[in-house]
Amino acid sequence: MPLMPDLPIELWSEIMRKVIFKKDLCQLRSVNSTFNILATPAVFYEIKVRNDDQSAERFWTLVHTSHIAQHVQSIVYVESTLRWQTYPYCCVVDGAN
Repeated sequence: MPLMPDLPIELWSEIMRKVIFKKDLCQLRSVNSTFNILATPAVFYEIKVRNDDQSAERFWTLVHTSHIAQHVQSIVYVESTLRWQTYPYCCVVDGAN
């Protein structure tokens, strides 16, 4: 039995659209190359950038990764010293990209 059911790409795409949380989409990107391709647009549709060096470095990496940067539709700048949940760095730069 295959690990991933042999479904049409359109059905996988529709299933992917039902995933709500970006952290889940990030995990789906690491499953295989098909999931990576399907989840990437939703993961990187909106990017949040904080006013710290780590966030700026991740943003710089993202904008210089063309296959990811092409999906960014919104950039939100958050000026705050409070920590809020960010997406794992693997969502920006990983072996599956």
